[in-house]
Amino acid sequence: MGPGVAEGSDLLVVDGPLRGRTHLPRALGFIKSHRTAYLPPDLHAMLSTLATNERTPVFLMGTSWDRHAWYLRLPCTPGAPWAGVVRLECAADIPTAEAVALANLSQLVLPRYASCEYKDTRAPQNLVPVAGLERELRRRLGNPVLLSRALRVAAAS
Repeated sequence: MGPGVAEGSDLLVVDGPLRGRTHLPRALGFIKSHRTAYLPPDLHAMLSTLATNERTPVFLMGTSWDRHAWYLRLPCTPGAPWAGVVRLECAADIPTAEAVALANLSQLVLPRYASCEYKDTRAPQNLVPVAGLERELRRRLGNPVLLSRALRVAAAS
């Protein structure tokens, strides 16, 4: 922890579900796609009414594994009802008050890192640090045509 940073103010945001990583302290799963409705129909319908930077209450979610979860709308150009809505999750074994504190922290911090539509086609859900990392990894991989050819040759060997 660096100077001027309060103890316990760190936050680890994992791109995707937190499955298998719930042991990581102060970790959040950041889910961009919505394939399953985890709330009752009346509450699920309410998600499209979230205002920018607004979040739902924290709820306990149980599927093949348990976790605390909430939805947050990131800042974006108005459009589709679910534009900018992401689901966040944290470990189920932490106290509810701590999960709510993480939800509040995510509501304050994550909108600052939402990408802009003119820079990223996956905006605002693709956070700026994630987009930067992806861009750097693609650059390091080199020419995609040569990479694809090398992978096909290696797979055929």
